Amino acid sequence: MNTKTENEIEVENASALEGITAESLGFAFKVHKERAFYSSAESETLFDSDMNPVIGYRESSMRQAESFCSIHAKGEVYQMPRKSYQPLQPAEWCNRMLDTVRKLEAAGSKIERVDARVIGARLFLDLTLDKKEIERKDRKLGDVVEWGIRISDTFDGSGGFKIEVFTKRLWCLNGCSHSFKELRINHRHTKNVLDYVDVSISRLQSMIGQIPKLQESYQTFALTPISEEKVNTVVDDLLGVLPEPTDPNEKSPNSTNLLNTRDQILSNVWRGLGQNVEGERTAFDVLNAFTEFDTHQRTVRGARSEEEKAESRFLGINGMKSATAYGPKAFEKLEEMLSIGELTIAV
Repeated sequence: MNTKTENEIEVENASALEGITAESLGFAFKVHKERAFYSSAESETLFDSDMNPVIGYRESSMRQAESFCSIHAKGEVYQMPRKSYQPLQPAEWCNRMLDTVRKLEAAGSKIERVDARVIGARLFLDLTLDKKEIERKDRKLGDVVEWGIRISDTFDGSGGFKIEVFTKRLWCLNGCSHSFKELRINHRHTKNVLDYVDVSISRLQSMIGQIPKLQESYQTFALTPISEEKVNTVVDDLLGVLPEPTDPNEKSPNSTNLLNTRDQILSNVWRGLGQNVEGERTAFDVLNAFTEFDTHQRTVRGARSEEEKAESRFLGINGMKSATAYGPKAFEKLEEMLSIGELTIAV
């Protein structure tokens, strides 16, 4: 990686991790634990010791509330685990992750940039590894896509430890988290999860080694034309849209919400972010139509402020369960169509 000094002199091989700490990335806050108690006057809702409602937590059958505790961070209450539970301290987590990243760098992996976020009880560390332009025959400029590794965890035990390969299309900030078996590491949230990441270096290197193959697939998609008929087929198959009845008096087997989703994704193919050209579409346009829906449309619903919308878009890449995110499914479907000859790369 090249960096510049104050005199704009380029310095070769400077580390993106130089000077990076948990505090500089925003992980300096503390997580506290207090004993919880019952308040039968409020429909048996659990409260913390300051009588602030515990967000979304309700347990009507609990008999020994004293055995539970409330987890506080940044003035909010997150979870109600057993009082023996020790919350994960964000600064410790981040520093251990940075130690692992430095080991990766020492082993030869090139880290371009390190970014971090804390959203609710979730901790995210993004390692941008590469930036590549995807050639487009239909326009002078290509699509620049960033590739990297996202590490995430929760400090209150509400979610597990996860490492995934992510991509981000810079034109529109569409994102996709690739959840194939060889491109992810999952580990349940336990007290030794920080030790687990230290033994994952070889797995991480293997994941990074798969990125050139992903880049090749993206480039192939960008050079593979797809007809409007096949666009409709891909969208309907992935969403599970059933054929509409020929009799206008018969009720549609598809929900209004499903049909609205279908219309939105089809609109993205032809008029979505970055689609400022007329004419033929490619498999890459179809992939971007689904990732745009994941990161810009479905996840933004209900978000009010610009900050909430930004968080929603960020979580759209990785915050949804793999069963509901469309981007990875679209990627797999398009690869399958290419492998069996339903789509053909342009010569």
